[in-house]
Amino acid sequence: NDPENTFHVFKMSAFDLLRLAIVERATFSNSLEDVHDIKYQRPLEIRRINEISEGILRKHFPFNFPNNIIVNLDEMKAKIDIRTSNDDLGFVKISFPLVFGAFQVIDGQHRLFSFFKVLKNTQFGVKLTRDYQFSVLTYFNLTAKNKYLIFSTINGKQKGINANLLYYLEGINDVKNEIGTSTRIVLELFRENMASTEEKIFDSYLNVSANMPQRKKQKRWLTLYPFVHQLAKKIGKERLVGSQEKNEKGLLQIKPGDEKTPKEILEKYFRFLKNTFDDDWKDGKDGFFQTKIGI
Repeated sequence: NDPENTFHVFKMSAFDLLRLAIVERATFSNSLEDVHDIKYQRPLEIRRINEISEGILRKHFPFNFPNNIIVNLDEMKAKIDIRTSNDDLGFVKISFPLVFGAFQVIDGQHRLFSFFKVLKNTQFGVKLTRDYQFSVLTYFNLTAKNKYLIFSTINGKQKGINANLLYYLEGINDVKNEIGTSTRIVLELFRENMASTEEKIFDSYLNVSANMPQRKKQKRWLTLYPFVHQLAKKIGKERLVGSQEKNEKGLLQIKPGDEKTPKEILEKYFRFLKNTFDDDWKDGKDGFFQTKIGI
């Protein structure tokens, strides 16, 4: 009855887990209106896959990952039957059909999918993949927002996670802090800029993460980070955009949670800069104002 705070831990072979697991990968949109089913995972990094698979094949076990693979077991994909044991030891029996997509991987995709590379080793691959037992921590029937919150809690401080992506995910998941609010303001600013029939302010599309696939033939040198960081950081005791969670009203806001007024102010501000420093603005990424440092 409390999916965010209920989880179970069990072991499962890499072979079986590969048959069940999918990854909900983030795709970029400048608009918040067309996001229906929030996805948050990065694309796989081939370098990491190769490093992990080579380590597995080199050691032939004992080779152990210290962390659990964290998944969500979705009852929409597979009917779950949970039966508690009678010995008060906390054991349960979880039954579900072998359905592809039953598990959504929240954390550990590189560890898991490195076994696809292991499988290609004809001498050892299949045996290692069948023999290796992952420790799996599973939640049940989490909402898209809660899956993201678990992902960001685990990965938010890791150096390998792109800050632009974390900001983007806080925005589209309707997080009410200063980061989430600032992100939605910037996304809406760029959505209107790109859809405008007037002369556009920015010549760059907004690149929300180098870890996410981008549309071809679109120039993207501006990223979320410089915009959001400057809006959300403290200037003395104030912020330009406050946290609605803390009932903060930022300097650009009429009231806590106001996203319309800051967006309108930023639009006028950047258009003023464009018109005032016309020559530099035309230089785009080779100038100053339309660069990350300039922002």
